[in-house]
Amino acid sequence: MIDGFGTAMFINHCCDPNCETEDTDGRIFVVAIRDIAAGEELTYEYHLYDSDESEQDCYCGAQQCRGTMFSDAEVKRRARKARAAAKASRQ
Repeated sequence: MIDGFGTAMFINHCCDPNCETEDTDGRIFVVAIRDIAAGEELTYEYHLYDSDESEQDCYCGAQQCRGTMFSDAEVKRRARKARAAAKASRQ
C-alpha cells in the first residue's frame, strides 16, 4: 500500500500517467509505462478508494481527465450509496 510516506508521496496523480504501480511480494514499485523525457514529471493514477473525503477532484489537465482521483469502482460505489440514501429519504 502506498500510504503517503516514502518516495511515492512525491509523485502526482494524472488520468494519463506515465507510471503505474506493481505489487511484487507485498512490495509496491512505481514503474514507467512509456518512455519518459528528461525533466518530465512522474505521474501515476491514484485510484483512491474508501476515503473519508467526500470529493477528490482531479485537475490534471489530461485530455481524457476523469475529473476525480477515485477509482472507477469507488465512483460506482459512491453512486450506489447516494441512490440508496436518496431512496431512503423518499420513503
